[in-house]
Amino acid sequence: MTSLDCTVLIPLRDSESIIAGGALDWLATCPEPVVFVLAAVEDGSRVALESWLGGHPMPGGVELVVQSRPRLYGALNDGLAAVRTRYVQQCGIDDEVYWRRHRELAAVIAGRTPLWIVGRCATRTESGRPTAAGIYRNLLHRWTSALVPLTNVVGTPAVIFDAERARHLGGWDESMPAAADYDLWVRLRREEHPVVLPFATGSFVVKPETSLTRAHRSESLQDCYRARRGYYRGRVVPEVARAFQALQFGLQDLFGE
Repeated sequence: MTSLDCTVLIPLRDSESIIAGGALDWLATCPEPVVFVLAAVEDGSRVALESWLGGHPMPGGVELVVQSRPRLYGALNDGLAAVRTRYVQQCGIDDEVYWRRHRELAAVIAGRTPLWIVGRCATRTESGRPTAAGIYRNLLHRWTSALVPLTNVVGTPAVIFDAERARHLGGWDESMPAAADYDLWVRLRREEHPVVLPFATGSFVVKPETSLTRAHRSESLQDCYRARRGYYRGRVVPEVARAFQALQFGLQDLFGE
């Protein structure tokens, strides 16, 4: 058991070339348990992953889960069901979890067991350039707890949350594919305000061609609106937040994000 008792959860979908290109090298020697979720239909990811694991020690242990539910968030729920530690930190194949921060984080929470913890998220393009959306998110980071019900200022790879409680809440809502992460944060926020850390705990790579949010702007607006309606009783705040989010999307499109 690590000092934080946290599992790293990573879905692998069409990842053969990405794994072979060294996308998982940041995980080498990770002392945390790692759960990889593989597609039900063999796409080369398992072979590539097993080859990578052969040359990279994983002292925390590895579990491979074959996806049984459709789409990305079905895969993540399959992976969440396999997590046995108190906490879980999820990221995509192109992203990173800063597991080396976990010991420092454990010292920060000093024996407490918060429901969820949000660090800063380093957000960049494939070329390594910081994104305008990431800079904007980090400018608002200190007010994350207050802002989550209004707008998504949380970078997914930087979030650490209680696995059992997330399962009890239903995990990721698979009917909201354009905003399932945000919806989960809002539901966690109903339970407890997050511990907000002043340092980065993960990084995210923006890939416009594969981003669910970018590809499905209208669906994302509607899914986020549904998440906020589940938080607020009236319609006024969710409607205003939706209009503001539409403006944000327009700016992101302007910046090519």
